[in-house]
Amino acid sequence: MPIMSKLYFIPTPIGNLGDITLRSLEILKNAKAILAEKPTKTLKLLSHFEIRKSIYPYFEGKNERYLNKIKQILDEGKDVAFLAEAGSPGIADPGQKLVNWAIENEIEVEFLPGPSSLSLIISASGFNSKNIIFFGFLPKKGRQKLAQMVKNGLQDKRAIVFFFSPYRLTKDLQWLSDLDENLQIVLAKEMTKMHEQFFRGSIQKILKELEKEKIRGEWTGIIRKSRVKNN
Repeated sequence: MPIMSKLYFIPTPIGNLGDITLRSLEILKNAKAILAEKPTKTLKLLSHFEIRKSIYPYFEGKNERYLNKIKQILDEGKDVAFLAEAGSPGIADPGQKLVNWAIENEIEVEFLPGPSSLSLIISASGFNSKNIIFFGFLPKKGRQKLAQMVKNGLQDKRAIVFFFSPYRLTKDLQWLSDLDENLQIVLAKEMTKMHEQFFRGSIQKILKELEKEKIRGEWTGIIRKSRVKNN
């Protein structure tokens, strides 16, 4: 019988290195090699836990030439782990394409639970978690279709989660406010990190508060229709 190997998808801390699971560390220690969306961040994580492994870069559209090497390692019966830049792989990162590559090549995959800014913002919001839509990062252009989808979701009383680039945060928030001025938002800055901060209220209220903030780092937000119209 052939030796069975696996391609593991390992969730990594979104800020606090202590959030990685014991099982994730065990798999990283036993894996033959690591595929990493951002090798510098992965190296920092591995070094912190005194793990030394060969790291191959993998970003959708780039560095895919390393997949042949990964396939060779797996065919030898040795395990490989994929780590996104932060959080659970497959959510707004190249992990999704890697999953499909593994399935097409009949490679066994395993996914571990762990840190995710998506689940964290839902938990922290206090909003109804039974009816959630996730849109990821807002595109820079061509938002007409997305605008209608957002409006439809809000009309159906759904909460909607977005990731925000610090470079477009205020513009993206203003775009959402222009869609519907009666929106409530929970906006999180640098979750699990030293400068973690939550903003709650109407989007216009948050925009005024952000005038005093240095807008950098990672931002995640969840919106819903306000039960009371904003003044």
